[in-house]
Amino acid sequence: MRGIQLTNEKIAEYIKAAGKTCLLVAPGVDSTVAKALQERARHEDTKAIVVIDGSHYAERSGYGETNTWRGLLETTELKAMPGTRLGMLVTERGAWLFAPSAGKLDLRNDGGLTAVILDEGSWEAARSLAERIVGQTNLSIDQDSGSMHEIKEDQQEARAHGEGEPRAQSGEISKKDVEQAERAIEEHPPRDYSKEREISVYSAFVGYIELRLAGSSLAKGAWLRVPKELVERGLGEDEIRKRINESVKIDLEEEVDTGVREINERINAIRTLYTRQLGNPHGRIYRKRQREELEGHLCDLKREIARANSLLGDKINSALRRQLDELAETYAKQSTPGMSSKLTKEDISRLLREAWDEAGAARPREVKLEVTFKDLTWEALQDKELKQRIVAEFPDLENSTLYREYRAHASTA
Repeated sequence: MRGIQLTNEKIAEYIKAAGKTCLLVAPGVDSTVAKALQERARHEDTKAIVVIDGSHYAERSGYGETNTWRGLLETTELKAMPGTRLGMLVTERGAWLFAPSAGKLDLRNDGGLTAVILDEGSWEAARSLAERIVGQTNLSIDQDSGSMHEIKEDQQEARAHGEGEPRAQSGEISKKDVEQAERAIEEHPPRDYSKEREISVYSAFVGYIELRLAGSSLAKGAWLRVPKELVERGLGEDEIRKRINESVKIDLEEEVDTGVREINERINAIRTLYTRQLGNPHGRIYRKRQREELEGHLCDLKREIARANSLLGDKINSALRRQLDELAETYAKQSTPGMSSKLTKEDISRLLREAWDEAGAARPREVKLEVTFKDLTWEALQDKELKQRIVAEFPDLENSTLYREYRAHASTA
């Protein structure tokens, strides 16, 4: 086998020179191939057998034309096999397997291989497959003369070896089917998506950007709900009552340096250098031509944050452990008059840690830099007031349209 580029014009040539054997399987037939089939019918006493998808959906994708069906009904044995998307042509002089082109989806022709020519020794297999599809499994081709002869014995032998009939099989097309397909195409003409893709698109010179430092308050502590076993302890002491009640503040800000201040300073510097604030509802914008440089600074900042986070967990845990131990020691010294204390310092410390784990489960564990880039919509770019605000920040864009327009796709067919 060798590969070729098989066009409808080439298929038409092979059909005209097909001789008495002509089997065509394809999703649809266009006017070029249909004309070749009709011309062949005028010179041959055997009709070509043609199998198509048989629905208007094939034409909607660009596989042939339904207006060829009436002529094919008169000049060929036209059959339908719904869902057909393969291509096969078998003649007296050759056999081809090909990939039909969906013309309304993509008209491009990049010159690549679209079919394979079967070796002469494979013609019989191709012919047999095509005949099974059209339901004529009792015919075969004599490669020397091209004549047909019975192969029932071969079929019986194949079945004896477990070779079942293929499921793909065609059916008849009626004039009613033709009328329905023609009416569907007339009422809802196919859209040519290959041409619709040849549209103008835009690329704005500026874009939206959001910079946010998440977890920047994780070292400021939280209110800890005091376990019910400890609420009554120390209620008789005014000084302790001020600090210890049903909740208590665990404050880590003074003990843990997260480096957030320095990170925020760098973020503010990046904002000042690369972005401009337009205010609600637009937020910040940046120059797209500076994006690569901007992302370089952001990557450096993220690496710095990662290094800080690697040490941050140990710092927080150490400070938290010390404060909870001090709180446990304070609770252990207090008792309600008339009640005997059954909780040791270790018990109290455990209760406080469990309460903290519950309170701090949803708290951020690390600092994160969140960066979001967004494009300006077409409507935004047409907003004159917005353009004035952008030009006020980037004066060199005053005489521009704020965007570049170009073709999204150009057919090479």
